[in-house]
Amino acid sequence: TKAIDIAKKIREDIKGFKKEGGVVEVLQSHEVLRRLKPGDLVICRFRDPLRLIAMKLVNKNIKVHMHPDEVQEFIGDYKAYFTPGELRKKLNEGMLEEFFANIEQRNIKRFEKDFANVDSAIKSVKVKEATNLLRESIDFFRLKFIDWQLNTIDSILLRLKETLQYLGDDAIKISTIHRSKGLEENRVFILEYNKLPVPRVRQWEIEQERNLHYVAVTRSKQEVYLCLEKREEDEVDEKDEEAI
Repeated sequence: TKAIDIAKKIREDIKGFKKEGGVVEVLQSHEVLRRLKPGDLVICRFRDPLRLIAMKLVNKNIKVHMHPDEVQEFIGDYKAYFTPGELRKKLNEGMLEEFFANIEQRNIKRFEKDFANVDSAIKSVKVKEATNLLRESIDFFRLKFIDWQLNTIDSILLRLKETLQYLGDDAIKISTIHRSKGLEENRVFILEYNKLPVPRVRQWEIEQERNLHYVAVTRSKQEVYLCLEKREEDEVDEKDEEAI
């Protein structure tokens, strides 16, 4: 089955201009990193999975390019973990353990508070996801403290901001689906594909999510990889199952 067939199922009312179908392959989340090549495009409905893969690529010294506005949003997400004083604090190797332990403890309490009013099962998942991303981020900062020989979180974030805006053609491009409109690459990886379209209640929101789903599967010129989140890898949307 081709990408064009999936697109037609999502928006039967749109007659696309692409004549070639595009190869479709399903991947599990743990396979994505080793399958990526220079020039690929990685997209996702949400920022957090993109933050995670961006950190992994940077740690492997793989070139990454993101839209400047999204880079700024990423940096804002990281800064939210810290107080202004912590961002500027000069660190040394001896104080890292206590410094990051305090950051982790305070932010986990914040996550618990942020999701206090949601269903307990949903809260448990959300807090776990936020905590896992926090810990991955802390590990990233620890490593970059050494690799980049920088002694403040602010300076690490400034270096990261520059790193995520590499302009060469060999960069792996990372984008939310929303900002990927107009982008096309030979190979496109859609993270957390099994969450598309995101469930909504209002009709206009349902339509918006359907459009974003359509945008996602039509970004590739040759190959599209539908990447399933590990904990939900058996829950591919039923209406796409036959097409896949």
